[in-house]
Amino acid sequence: MMKIKINNTEKNICMLLMAMIFSFFSITICSKSSILYPMNDWVDANCFFTMGKALMNGKILYKEIYEQKGPLLYFMHGIAYWFSKDSFLGVYIIEVFMFGMHLFFAYKCAKLYIEQYNIAILIIPVLAVIIPISEAFAHGDSVEELTICFLMYSLYSVLKAKKENRLLNIQECLLNGVCIAWSLWTKFTILGFYIGLSLYVVLWYFGEKQWKKLGNVIVCVLLGVSITTIPIIVYCYKTNSFMDMIEAYFYNNIFLYPIHLENGIYKGMDFIFNCVRMLKSNISFSIFIVIGIVDMFIRKTKGYIAIILSFFGLLVGTYSGGRSAVYYGLIFSVYTVFGIIVLFRELIFWRNINKIKAVLYFPLSIVIIICSVGTSLLFTGNRYLMRYAKNDLPQYKFAQRINQVENATMLNYGFLDGGFYFAAGCEPINKFFCKLNIPLEEMDEDQNRCIVEGKVDFVVTRDKKLEDYNLDIENYKMVDTASMIFEGEERTYFLYQHY
Repeated sequence: MMKIKINNTEKNICMLLMAMIFSFFSITICSKSSILYPMNDWVDANCFFTMGKALMNGKILYKEIYEQKGPLLYFMHGIAYWFSKDSFLGVYIIEVFMFGMHLFFAYKCAKLYIEQYNIAILIIPVLAVIIPISEAFAHGDSVEELTICFLMYSLYSVLKAKKENRLLNIQECLLNGVCIAWSLWTKFTILGFYIGLSLYVVLWYFGEKQWKKLGNVIVCVLLGVSITTIPIIVYCYKTNSFMDMIEAYFYNNIFLYPIHLENGIYKGMDFIFNCVRMLKSNISFSIFIVIGIVDMFIRKTKGYIAIILSFFGLLVGTYSGGRSAVYYGLIFSVYTVFGIIVLFRELIFWRNINKIKAVLYFPLSIVIIICSVGTSLLFTGNRYLMRYAKNDLPQYKFAQRINQVENATMLNYGFLDGGFYFAAGCEPINKFFCKLNIPLEEMDEDQNRCIVEGKVDFVVTRDKKLEDYNLDIENYKMVDTASMIFEGEERTYFLYQHY
């Protein structure tokens, strides 16, 4: 019987399609942005969506509307808002695509170390399960989730060149520049990864005495960074908001957001504690991270120093500020693939997988998909929200009351954006539309002024009544209250109306 040969391009297309299919199932089940959920009630996701909406409706980022992430993130969520104004459908599609690209490059990376094609492809369904069910995946739509595909490509490109005993080509350098720019303009602490990886490239080229070609690499990488950066600079120039962006995104995040501990010992202990907690709370993938890094170090696998330097650079960039949130750990899932490579390499069973007849591939694929879907559904921490309809949520209960007033305005007071702007279809009228985790007097004054001067029709608070704040609220009356589980705790929300 004649065998059909598949070239590398066709194989890559098949793998990309497979990655997108598994990404679709995983994100659909595990992300609150998906069509299975009434809405994504995560505060960060709603902050991003509100900023994207404000951007698309003409507000100037950082000057007229404030949040502390990078502008590229808001451009992306502006596109998501343009695609679907009253749902997270646009965000959901972006998540599926980004995670699919991560799975694809993870497969490509695994193929560098696993010769058998039929074994390497199993990386895709395994990663599609263990990453989204982790605690760090949180609710969906985190910066970390949207960034791991860029880090995965960067690691893959460097390791591929090293394994093939060649230097980086122009295309790889340009794409790495784009990847660096993504981290720079969404959440710059992730640049610790690229600092470590760049250090490795410099040492590599110096070892090869390729100083001139190192200069070419730097130029090409900077060109890739510029391609992504120029539109941001143009936007800031056109809107006269460059200094607002510098202050809000860089200065405030560097000097106001971190927790400052005066004692150096306490700083070191706090850093170690955060790193250990990240590994402990995300055991579904962290065990593979440890196994993979240790194995590569022991075997002195080509490129292992790149993995180690980038990993520790990412640790420092993520946790040196003293703060730690559960979703921070998701960025480290990029290293999961190396532990799975070890597992597949060592299990004798997989060495016989090539004996499986081609006729069995399709039914086996169906079984793998069913197992992946079942595992994701069983272990995702977000499953509880699937049981609720929109009208069961405080956001939509309050929206019914808010939308009774024509062109109603509102303020999310004293806590991060809880999704009430989203549900009611309202756009903030003030710069600080919610209370961010940053000690900024201007923010408190802006929110308080809205209430004292009666600038908004409605005010929403969480767990604390408006009367408990030291404010003049004579013109506001509580008109509704609702409770809902959020991040394992029952939260009570209060709605006030201006009379």
